[in-house]
Amino acid sequence: MPSISLCYYKLVSSLCEQHSECIFRLLNHEQYSIFLSTIKLGLDNYDNEICKMCLETIQSLTLCIIKQQKDNLNNEKLKYLEHFLEYLLQEIVTTTTTLSDLFDTLSGTIYTLICAYPNQFYHLLGQMKQQDENLTPIIDKFVHDIGQKQEYNRRTKVSFTGKFELFVTDLRRIMKK
Repeated sequence: MPSISLCYYKLVSSLCEQHSECIFRLLNHEQYSIFLSTIKLGLDNYDNEICKMCLETIQSLTLCIIKQQKDNLNNEKLKYLEHFLEYLLQEIVTTTTTLSDLFDTLSGTIYTLICAYPNQFYHLLGQMKQQDENLTPIIDKFVHDIGQKQEYNRRTKVSFTGKFELFVTDLRRIMKK
């Protein structure tokens, strides 16, 4: 891995952790889109160290979105992170790629995305149920276990991780049959 890439992702992760609102404020739509494509590139092409930083970046940006939603701020860039929800769910459920080695970070990122985009999350689960009826009981149990409305806080995030791990294990078991 080139050291410049490692430096870039460390910088981005730190910046987003401390000042994620600046990313939304300072980057125009095109720059923001390009910025997020570098995060996806990091998830797809680099090792666990960079993947973890990319997941942390997504989580920090999503936490900023949650705060902006609470403050009733309307920013078109808020919806750009939404596609990471589907991407990460697909990655963790259908593959045993490097992301599964980062389950706690990945789970925390998915939880944060669910808090920001609950409608998209339930829509994705509905699509999964339509694609394979055998998944319906597992998905319904997971939805029941986590509840309909997710409010972001540390306690529910930790609780979610355990429930999500069981959900993913059950999905993988059914999908391998």
